[in-house]
Amino acid sequence: MPKHTRDWWFKLTLKVSVSSLGTYESCPRKYKFQQIDKLPRKTWEHLDVGNYVHEVLEHFHKELNADASQQPEALLKQIAKNTWSKFSAKISAEGMEKSKGLLKSYLAHVASDGWPEVLATEDRFSIQINDDLLIRGVVDRIDRTPNGYQILDYKGLALDTPIPTPSGWTTMGDLKVGDKVFGSDGQETTVVIKSGVHNRPCYKITMSDGSDVVCDNVHLWQVSLAGTKMTDKSEKTLDADQLFELFSSLQKDRRGAIMIKNPKPLQYPEQDLPIDPWVLGAWLGDGHRKTGSLTVGAQDFDDMTSIVREQWGDFSVSKEKKRSPNHNDVFTVTLTKPRQDQCGFGHDQSLHKANHESAYTCLMCSNRTSRQRNGTLDPERDPARTNIPLRGLLKENNLLYNKHIPEIYLRSSVAQRLELLRGLMDTDGYFNDKTGSCIFVSANKTFASSVRQLIRSLGLSTNLYKNVDKKGYTSYRIRFSPVNLNPFKLKRKAGKVSGYLFKNATPALSRKINKMEKVESVPTQCIGVDAPDHLYVGGEAMVVCHNTGKSAHLDKFQLQVYGMHLKNLFPDIQEYDGVYLVLPEGPKKLSYRITLSDVEEAKQDIIKTAEQIATDKTWEPKPTFLCNYCDYYDACPDAWGKGKSGGSDLVKISGRKKF
Repeated sequence: MPKHTRDWWFKLTLKVSVSSLGTYESCPRKYKFQQIDKLPRKTWEHLDVGNYVHEVLEHFHKELNADASQQPEALLKQIAKNTWSKFSAKISAEGMEKSKGLLKSYLAHVASDGWPEVLATEDRFSIQINDDLLIRGVVDRIDRTPNGYQILDYKGLALDTPIPTPSGWTTMGDLKVGDKVFGSDGQETTVVIKSGVHNRPCYKITMSDGSDVVCDNVHLWQVSLAGTKMTDKSEKTLDADQLFELFSSLQKDRRGAIMIKNPKPLQYPEQDLPIDPWVLGAWLGDGHRKTGSLTVGAQDFDDMTSIVREQWGDFSVSKEKKRSPNHNDVFTVTLTKPRQDQCGFGHDQSLHKANHESAYTCLMCSNRTSRQRNGTLDPERDPARTNIPLRGLLKENNLLYNKHIPEIYLRSSVAQRLELLRGLMDTDGYFNDKTGSCIFVSANKTFASSVRQLIRSLGLSTNLYKNVDKKGYTSYRIRFSPVNLNPFKLKRKAGKVSGYLFKNATPALSRKINKMEKVESVPTQCIGVDAPDHLYVGGEAMVVCHNTGKSAHLDKFQLQVYGMHLKNLFPDIQEYDGVYLVLPEGPKKLSYRITLSDVEEAKQDIIKTAEQIATDKTWEPKPTFLCNYCDYYDACPDAWGKGKSGGSDLVKISGRKKF
């Protein structure tokens, strides 16, 4: 066995590949078993499926280049049949169906994009980096395009995870390429890639707001660090394995916290709502469930009726009986249909001064009356509904005896959703100036959960907790910090928020990871979106997720390495297109425009990692629970669960390069 020490570095030429460099980065011990000890590897069907598809496509393009008159579909089918005998003992019937799907998807791609000018397929290369280092590899395909040259690499990629979209909620399993979802900026973005279904190792991540997400081990997360002892608080993109190592390290040392930033408010379009959003929110909070009336206390009477007058127009007022001598006056405000003969307080028409054909102002109380209420409906477009009292509209929308937030309100514009929240908070909410938190209170947990969804859609973190008072009364309370918005319209409450100085907005605009644990594997899928930051919003808690998995957001390092081979073939080349062709779901392309400076950067990365390999004397393992899926689990005494297991330190995790 050769010794990988500095002495041997000058006597041997170290031969590496992109995959072997990646193996060393993930676990030096695994590299030793694979590249030095040459231990036998386990067989994995997904690798055999990939090899089969690659070999079929290699022969397909070679024969098509030799005789372009052949029918592509018939040719591909015949080559697949001829090649199958070599793999039939390795691939199951299910794997065979998957292979057929990949080849069919590929044929659809070339048929729609046009037949490429293929210069080489499965092109093997060996490049001498320096006197002591050789890198080897295989380029799946090299094409000539109108843009120059193109290197192409073939790639193959919790189904019930809820996903918010501009048209409503769906699930990860139901999403399709071309569908719209939300990016981290709250704007809609397009799904450009969707993976197949995987059964990988999974984690459950529990966050500070009580929400949890189950993801597989290659799911990517964009996180930052918080804590007085943390020196590097910049955002990093880590896969779930790396995130687990980082979380374990921080937990062990009791230092810092991992934060995931919330999305910006989701930008739904403005909706033609049947009831003014503030009015509906106020009714849902303090409305009579069988009428279109609100209960209003004496301290807020003037302000509340002023808002009702502005948002609705017409109402009548009656004074409720005192429930005890200690109670202040309580009023019932009923939102009626417009009347010309009386104002909202019942003052006679003789006190009204005509403003125009159908509107009057009461000289006694200045209450405006009108045949047209001040709502979101356009009287010219919907004249039949502008003369309906609130109770009638509540009945039309199945809200009487059934208080809930209709879906259209949760998918309305930011301004409309904020008005809905203000109506709810003006009636059933308050501000705690000691903690700087807003609290919404409801006796109904389901209703409280929908209010929580509303607040989350505005970009804020929330906590929902159960409260039982001394009399045994149970309520559900939502707590949030009012950052970037004032959730009240009432002057008494809004003034408290306006005068409060928020010292730290981070907890309101992000979530901390409280717990991360291994769980039983479940079927998972992932998507890639065309947002510049590769982020999208997923889960009921509206968590910002990264384009998921190594196939959904591929590192261009491999394509940069292949550029060294392309430069040898075409010395005058200055730049080229590097493309990952993801065969399932489309297929779809992930393209990079790569320059010679990018290629040189990859070359320096190779030299740096190769030096680490050549001087490594300990082959220190990096155990994680994924050791159970390693080819060399039985041979490694330090595999996860056998000996001391844990994560590497923060510097190694945050600085790890992916190959």
